[in-house]
Amino acid sequence: MITSSQKNPIKLLTFDIPHRIIEWTVTFLQNRKQRVKLSPDCYSERGTVPAGVPWGTKWGPRLFALMINDLDVTDTDLWKHLDDTTISENEYKQQTSTIQSRVHELPRKSTVDKFQLNEDKCKELRISFARPERSFTSIFFNDKPIDVVSNTKVLGVYSSRISSG
Repeated sequence: MITSSQKNPIKLLTFDIPHRIIEWTVTFLQNRKQRVKLSPDCYSERGTVPAGVPWGTKWGPRLFALMINDLDVTDTDLWKHLDDTTISENEYKQQTSTIQSRVHELPRKSTVDKFQLNEDKCKELRISFARPERSFTSIFFNDKPIDVVSNTKVLGVYSSRISSG
């Protein structure tokens, strides 16, 4: 979720974007309200949206991409697409995993950029070609263990855990 552009467009000013577009963007994001359609004739009350970019708009994905463009983690490949960020690590024989320290680094960097990560959406997919299959230590995000899944979708492509056998 993007929060920095709503009250503080400083990051937008670092790009070659006309000031009128930045002003329009801030206005677009401020004081927005939304409601939920519960059935054809039933809607919830309108509520203020304190953060984020409205989905279904052409500017939303572009604005989000601008805001996370400089997000990085030391010596790590990040795959960033719309509202998903994926960290990958290739762990070879005799190499100690550094993924936990890199996962700790991500929320620190996002705090600097003033956007919030959704830790409930964090998943871990373990793929091992070793025989016998290696055991992995759990990865924690904000002191909460990340759920290990047997399959996931990244950039529209489904990946599944390969079981040894």
